[in-house]
Amino acid sequence: MGSTPAGEKDRSGRGPAEAKSWERVLHDTRRAVLNLLEDLEEDRRAIQQAEREWRVAFDGVRDAIFLHDADLRIIRANRTYELLAGMPQSRFAGKRYWEVFPKQAGPLPGCLERKPIETEFEVGKAIYRSRAYAVEKEGRYLFSVHIMEDVTERKQMEERVRFLAQHDPLTMLPNRWLFVELLENELAQAQRNGRKLAVLFFDLDKFKNINDTLGHEVGDELLKEVATRIRRSIRRSDTVARIGGDEFNIILSDLERGEYAGEVAAQIVGRFRRPFLIHGQAITITTSIGISLYPEDSDTGEALLRYADMAMYEAKEQGRNTFRFYNPAINLRSQERMRIESSLRQALERDELRIAYQPKVDLRTGQLAGVEALVRWQHPELGLLAPDHFIPVAEESGLIALIDEWVLKTACTQLQTWLCNGAAPFCMSVNFSARQFQRADLMEVVSRVLEESCLLPEYLELELTESAIMSHIEQAIPAMRALAERGIHIAVDDFGTGYSSLNYLKRLPIERLKIDQSFVQDIATDPDDRAIVQAVTALAHNLNKRVIAEGVETEEQLVFLRTIGCDQAQGFLFHRPLWPEQLQALLSHGAE
Repeated sequence: MGSTPAGEKDRSGRGPAEAKSWERVLHDTRRAVLNLLEDLEEDRRAIQQAEREWRVAFDGVRDAIFLHDADLRIIRANRTYELLAGMPQSRFAGKRYWEVFPKQAGPLPGCLERKPIETEFEVGKAIYRSRAYAVEKEGRYLFSVHIMEDVTERKQMEERVRFLAQHDPLTMLPNRWLFVELLENELAQAQRNGRKLAVLFFDLDKFKNINDTLGHEVGDELLKEVATRIRRSIRRSDTVARIGGDEFNIILSDLERGEYAGEVAAQIVGRFRRPFLIHGQAITITTSIGISLYPEDSDTGEALLRYADMAMYEAKEQGRNTFRFYNPAINLRSQERMRIESSLRQALERDELRIAYQPKVDLRTGQLAGVEALVRWQHPELGLLAPDHFIPVAEESGLIALIDEWVLKTACTQLQTWLCNGAAPFCMSVNFSARQFQRADLMEVVSRVLEESCLLPEYLELELTESAIMSHIEQAIPAMRALAERGIHIAVDDFGTGYSSLNYLKRLPIERLKIDQSFVQDIATDPDDRAIVQAVTALAHNLNKRVIAEGVETEEQLVFLRTIGCDQAQGFLFHRPLWPEQLQALLSHGAE
């Protein structure tokens, strides 16, 4: 087909110039279309690349993620969600999300709204926290995104922290703070139901001796076993807590009668009679328990705890290894104890303490063999108080060390005064408490007192109770040897009432054993007491030690003691405790 001559028109009626322009339009259009197609292809590739990158990121997220539509059906999920579900996406696509994990919450209020919502559920042993967000565009709802985060480790850590904040780490029992909270809850329940409730406060008797003699590791193991034994003594619905040291509390809830608390306390005391086996060693320890009752004693947890504590101390004063119910008399005694402690702190400054001296008699010669210094308190309001009224308070408050040192200094000075006035030499016996005996500067204190009083060491005898020695035996051995090397005599007071070991008795530099008056009291009528006193006397003599009998009051007792060869005795049969001027008169009469 030839070209169109100039000036002629083509078949379409266009002239040459017009036809050429149309071809240009077609060419430009074709190029534009090709460019558009290239752009679309690039966009498609970009979209595909973005899709791949998004999918990698979506699937690489550690948390499980799924999307659901307005019908709450899953439309997409990541690889983590598939692994968690244990199936490919094709098997759960189109299902409602709670059909995949039944424990996940069903339709959640607000899950199609703008506000995010959060819930927790379990998958096996794991805990997941699901957060849902609604996605909108121009005010139109598109889909919701659920992000499921594994919070198992975090929840376990939170639970661990919460548990440790509320429980004793040694016994795993509730601690004081949780116990108080539980007590308030139980009280509210008891008030609603019209039932009784009991609070038990108990303490291990002389637990410190275990730590001091056997070590804290043994003490800790013992506390664990104590906790176990207590739990076995109460109902599952009751609560036991360790509130510190060797102190435990119990809540006995939903009681018909208060006497049940006493039955439980008696059962616990009875269970403690069986030794605890710790590291292959049998350990015997007792407990003292105090009991308060709701509603009889109080309707507040604070008061019930305080009253149970008071009752526990009453049990200790009654000899330990027992229990006592709270009553107003206990409260009065507690207040009296506080007043005595407050006054006792000032007694030394006010020079209110006095010393009476009880003579000891040589049973072979009938002559004075020594005296024992016995402290008294001339209270400005209560009058003359015997040691039983204030020494226990002094021991608990720590004042006993000051009192011991004062008695030692006063007694040594008094003896030196008598000797300077011409009295025949004799030995002054001074009682030392366990606390004083544990002092690191014990030898320094005793040496200073002897130096200040100018008394020779051989005229001083220190009396230590059997329990004080045996409960701190590792400290006792070097301390007693140092005292003996200084020339000071050592006697064991109240022998037979503690838990001494013959092996240690052989090793210690003890010169005299004092038989407790509880054994002497009935030796005229009780064959068992006679056998004990005779056996102790024979044992002491075999170990080259002398024997002193306390509390001798009758001729029958004296005859028996002389018959078995007892060396010395003291008691009302010979002399009551004498004031210094009275003993001075006795010494003067003896000199004549």
